[in-house]
Amino acid sequence: MRRPPPFVLVLLTALALLLCPANLASAQEDGRGERAAAEVAIDLGSHYVWRGLRLSEGLVSQASLDWQYRGFGIGVWSNYDPREYPIESGSRRRITETDVTLWYGGTWGPGRATGGLIYYAQRAAPDTTELFAGYEFDLPLAPSATLFVDVHEGDGAFLLLAVGHSVGLSDAAALDLGLEAGFNLGNATMGTGEDGGLFSGPYHAEIWAGSSVALGRGLALVPRLAVSLPLSRRAGDAIAWASYDGETRTCVYASLGLTAAF
Repeated sequence: MRRPPPFVLVLLTALALLLCPANLASAQEDGRGERAAAEVAIDLGSHYVWRGLRLSEGLVSQASLDWQYRGFGIGVWSNYDPREYPIESGSRRRITETDVTLWYGGTWGPGRATGGLIYYAQRAAPDTTELFAGYEFDLPLAPSATLFVDVHEGDGAFLLLAVGHSVGLSDAAALDLGLEAGFNLGNATMGTGEDGGLFSGPYHAEIWAGSSVALGRGLALVPRLAVSLPLSRRAGDAIAWASYDGETRTCVYASLGLTAAF
């Protein structure tokens, strides 16, 4: 599969970001985004897994803060890995990554469109920036597609397709199920093939189940269990190359989170 020129990918995403605000006027009609809202989350996870890549040896904790108003939002996310440096070393540099996301989204046609950028500040790898544009259809299983274009270190793109469904268990709890599939488009940060060249093609699939249990006063307990696996042997080689230990292809992981909405 031939990799599209980076400037073409950047141009397509930039056009999507420019077109979204002009066509999202109806976002104000349905009442969403009329008031400021914030959410704080703290998660304890068995591993840090991102797009099929296992990026930690074991237990991690992750914290995030999101704020949005009238469709605009900003979020900060950070990963803390207690194994990155031994406690006895005296080092306090166990925050391995901090991401900042800016976005704008709202109703557009038969669904919801979102566009923005993500800045990845990483300690064990070069920092990089992605532009993204996504669309979620207002249909059963809420199918969505999001294109991420790395305009710095990755110099390529990544397409993520997803579906999901939520089943109410009680007034305070729901069971959430989801499936996603990723496709790498010459993005160097996602690893290389066995021949050392850039990998393009079907990348990973992830199946997950989670729940949201309301605790009152805006608090919720959020457990989650997931399995991530490569979609081909070549994808498995690329995933192993970019993973923490250089060999993980399939990963089963779990997390338990606490969220507070304001």
